[in-house]
Amino acid sequence: MKTADSQLMWDLGRPYQQGTVEFEVRGALDQEDKKVLFALWDTDSGGKPDSGQYLQVRVMDEGMLLKVGGPEVTKPLEKHTGPLVWLGKDTWVHVKVTFDAQQGGVSRLWRDGVEVRRGKLRGSLQGLRYAFLGQDNYHNYKSIPGLMFRNLRIYDLR
Repeated sequence: MKTADSQLMWDLGRPYQQGTVEFEVRGALDQEDKKVLFALWDTDSGGKPDSGQYLQVRVMDEGMLLKVGGPEVTKPLEKHTGPLVWLGKDTWVHVKVTFDAQQGGVSRLWRDGVEVRRGKLRGSLQGLRYAFLGQDNYHNYKSIPGLMFRNLRIYDLR
């Protein structure tokens, strides 16, 4: 990501309620402010925190946050890891997230092969279709300038 407004978006073709996302990332990950690494949304642009369905993986407060929500969800799943030890901006970090956007579905977040957060969804989402690296589609949370990604995989979509 060249700047804080950098973004890569693509269309998965249709909405999905379940899936797995994996990638490696390096850069200044020990952020205090909320910065988006990866997001899935039900819309490709103009989303707002209270109007769209989403999954976000953020760095913040020196840790990571897994967030899944939408208007039909009683309370968004919002799980922070607490502070994590980051080995420096030149070290690649493997991130994996599995999501289940159905009522009671469990979503999980891993860093370097260790599960760091999990939670159940209260409510359900119709499905997530648009994927974002860096800044996501409602533009409140920016990317990290200089962030690099590699080996992105999205699979087991249902």
